[in-house]
Amino acid sequence: MSNGLHVTVSDALGNFSLPASPQPFVWIHRGDGFDCDGWYQRVGDQVHEEGMVFCLTPAPTRSRFGHITDLHVDVSAGAFGVSAGETTSDKLLAVLAELHVEHGCDLVLATGDLTNRGAVADFTDLRSALERSPLPVFYMPGNHDHYGDYFETRDPDDQDGDPEAGESHHSQQTRALGSGWRYEQELGPRWWSMTEGGLRIVAIDWYTWEAGTDIDIQREWLAADLAHAEQDTPVLVLSHDLMPRSFFDGLAQAAPHVRIVGSLSGHWHTARSARIDGELHLNTGNPMFGSWDWSPPHTRLLEWRSNELAVETRRLGVSPDHRQITFSSSPVAGEADPAHLIRWRSILPGVAHLGCPKIVDRGRGLSSTVVGWRNEDAVAGGVTAVSNSDGSAEWTVHLEGGVLGSIATQGQDIVAVTIDGELTSIESKTGSVRWTAAMNDRRGLWVCSAPLIAEDVVVVGSGPAYAGFSLTDGRPLWSRSDLGSHEMYPSYGNGLVSDSMVILGLPSVEPSIVALDPRTGQTIWSVGGPGRSSPAGSLTWGDNGLFYGLSQGTELFCFDSANGEERFRIALEGHYTWAAPAFTPHGVVVVTGDARAHSCDPDDGSSRWQTELPAELTNGFAPYRGVGRSSITSPLVVDRESAASHCLAATTDGAVWEIAVATGEARRTALLPAPITSGLGLSEDAVIIPTSDGSLWCLELESGQRKPLLRRSA
Repeated sequence: MSNGLHVTVSDALGNFSLPASPQPFVWIHRGDGFDCDGWYQRVGDQVHEEGMVFCLTPAPTRSRFGHITDLHVDVSAGAFGVSAGETTSDKLLAVLAELHVEHGCDLVLATGDLTNRGAVADFTDLRSALERSPLPVFYMPGNHDHYGDYFETRDPDDQDGDPEAGESHHSQQTRALGSGWRYEQELGPRWWSMTEGGLRIVAIDWYTWEAGTDIDIQREWLAADLAHAEQDTPVLVLSHDLMPRSFFDGLAQAAPHVRIVGSLSGHWHTARSARIDGELHLNTGNPMFGSWDWSPPHTRLLEWRSNELAVETRRLGVSPDHRQITFSSSPVAGEADPAHLIRWRSILPGVAHLGCPKIVDRGRGLSSTVVGWRNEDAVAGGVTAVSNSDGSAEWTVHLEGGVLGSIATQGQDIVAVTIDGELTSIESKTGSVRWTAAMNDRRGLWVCSAPLIAEDVVVVGSGPAYAGFSLTDGRPLWSRSDLGSHEMYPSYGNGLVSDSMVILGLPSVEPSIVALDPRTGQTIWSVGGPGRSSPAGSLTWGDNGLFYGLSQGTELFCFDSANGEERFRIALEGHYTWAAPAFTPHGVVVVTGDARAHSCDPDDGSSRWQTELPAELTNGFAPYRGVGRSSITSPLVVDRESAASHCLAATTDGAVWEIAVATGEARRTALLPAPITSGLGLSEDAVIIPTSDGSLWCLELESGQRKPLLRRSA
């Protein structure tokens, strides 16, 4: 039993007592083999003369869990621009039903941002789904669940502040850090523990812990709770955001007798898995709309097997043959249309997602395609090379983490980085590993963009952490942790390399673009400031030292690499994307996240044409969207110098489009049976296309098309 601060154990007859506490609840630790419908009671609401009474009922042991997070239930206009109805209790109830019926879950763990506004109406709508759920749901809050004071009048009995005091938005935000009363009113305690199948599950309120509002109370409770755990008890931590290294170090000191299995979290709206120091840390994206990393709506299916946690990551709302899309290799049946353009199809050990295949010259007229991949079910990844002649596998290097994004190549050197910041240098012909290295504090890293190779230095990272390593032997050369803030926006776009600098686009931070000396990591110049949206996508070179990029996919910008001077910035119609523009003499070609192709004047950004690719509607690939047309690939320019130049683009429905650069006229050249969520590779007379089922396709260029030529990021 606990009051949120103290913890006690009942006697043999079930009697217990707890000291007085300022916390509003007393709750029971739900153990193996028992349920308790009224598992918490509010202090002062006792209806029995002897005090609080908790009635336990026998229950079967439950070991198969569904993990969902960032539901953002919102009864107003919908969260993040998602269509109204996509984030309501009815949609959530459909998700819970699918977890129960289709995936065989015994219970669901929901790790925060249960509502979007933290308003009473949203909590009421959420509770209606939880009460109708076909299986138990255990939950804790996220930051959005504390935002109610932004949207509605405060409870008159709440003493945290005066809503009529004329506070600034910043002071309101600070005050709202402690405004958990709406959550507690509708859903109960904000931190708790339970045991299922021998696994002890502890949930904390990350938001108020991180803010310092009640960190001492939660820390004292957690130590007291785990003090009652037996030796070597496995412990799984639930938090909205992944807790920092200091939290787990402190936990090891406070409860050295337990074994930390890992953690479940959300907040970043991504699918990230990492196994670090024997702990499994799973970050899950959104279950009802597309995630920030272009993962479709999904869940984690977890099974506790006595001493380990088995993981399956599955897409929601689709047929079984599409459930592993973007997460693990599961080739979809079907042929390409037209079939005669397909030279070969190869199956990877995992899925290439958001990256771009690299073509490596093997000499004597031979070449290979090298691609990085991830397998979220195995919590692993790797790099595979296949022959461009017939698609046969040449070598594979398995890594202890997923590769999300591109690899880097220079000569015979290949460098891959896992999402948790572990680097591997590979010899391109044989696949032999030359060296490995790692960034600092891998537990908190989301490295999604490709490494940059500047002569003999490898630069790698994601805001705010970047580092430089020797290309020769992997020695660390420098490290920085001040390039922005650690706040849920990884750098997915790829940077640029010039003779004397690397140029990085940083997401949602200031400065938004920074040029670094690759040998020292020192800043050469930086740009960005208040009122400027940050460039989240990849950068691409133009002429005369100019480079282009997209700010959140809605603004095309041009800068001078010599000094960071802005040449222009112009708004585009469309949704955001991580893809790079393509520079051509006919204009700068951009494909936005909703499959709109634009051509803009390279000197001032003015529009030359706009074409909407008539792709099929797909389910939830684009971030913060339910169903719609979407694209995440950079345009691939063919016959760049020709007046008849055109580019190839792909959409998430599996279609490959040919677009005339001069006019914007588009036609579909091929349709693959699985979604395309990666870039297109370049071969002598063919295009290499990864699909998100784990396939790699070689599509022959039609007669008259020459080898594609590109200006793009390194």
